[in-house]
Amino acid sequence: MDRWSARIWLGMVSGKWLHILTTGQATPILGWQALRGQTTQFLTNFQLASTSDYPGGLRGRLNPTTGASYGVWIYPAEGTIRLFRIGQWNIDSGNTLLATVAGLTVDTKVHNIRLSFKGSTIQVYYDNALVITATDSTYAQGAVALDVSNQPISFSNVSVISCLRNVVAQRVVIR
Repeated sequence: MDRWSARIWLGMVSGKWLHILTTGQATPILGWQALRGQTTQFLTNFQLASTSDYPGGLRGRLNPTTGASYGVWIYPAEGTIRLFRIGQWNIDSGNTLLATVAGLTVDTKVHNIRLSFKGSTIQVYYDNALVITATDSTYAQGAVALDVSNQPISFSNVSVISCLRNVVAQRVVIR
């Protein structure tokens, strides 16, 4: 996935095809109906074209109508990852910083990032290491999205796992 354009993807969830939509903001929304569980993990590999800030990141527990969500953004030039609570589609229109991790090596090699929710606990993993744990109960459910900004970023091996109470985990994989 080297560039986002208006398109509909299909993903398989519990034996049913799921539409995966891109929006006008070039933010693909994955699996609204599939992600109503208390426990959700959203993970992907990513590769940057440069180490300039603002390539984007991931959003979870996303309301696809308003854009309200939690977002984890990558800041390569600063070597940081930040977790935000965002009230609308445009992150620049207002957000609350929940946590930051600094001192990371963020270069143009392939890395992975995971946004995980369990109840009100939000965790962020970078290259399979837990780097952020925060607690916030503002948003309890929603979709996930690949959030892009003004620097090129490629996503690959996108996986979404949602566990519902007393139900086997549901998984969406896009390659």
